[in-house]
Amino acid sequence: MFTAGFIGTPQINFFPVVIEGGDAGLTAKAGGFQMALPADTFKVNAGERVILGIRPSHIDIVEKGAPDAIAARVEMLENMGEETLVSFSVGKDAGVFLALSEKAPKRGDDIFIRFNRDKLHVFVQDSSVSLRRK
Repeated sequence: MFTAGFIGTPQINFFPVVIEGGDAGLTAKAGGFQMALPADTFKVNAGERVILGIRPSHIDIVEKGAPDAIAARVEMLENMGEETLVSFSVGKDAGVFLALSEKAPKRGDDIFIRFNRDKLHVFVQDSSVSLRRK
């Protein structure tokens, strides 16, 4: 997690989550969202508290009702030329993603985002140990 936190600009987003499980598979649940984890991708069990990581370039704006859509609020925008860095909040958590400047939302907008599940990272809390299966 330490290395993932300083490699790349903008930095990776980290969200503390609890793993929940059931017949349908494992779900990562944070204060403001929950999402299904890809099957057999991570070495995690129901009840574990872990850190979910996702790079800003692996977050997309989607329509309400889209699979894995997460409701978010746009807090701040930083125009970087062709792209805009969008700061968002989800419940008590916050993160950033990149959007094409001509399609960037406006500050204060309520939007829906989706994390690319194939690009998720899961780490042991307070550690740099990745829980991705090799």
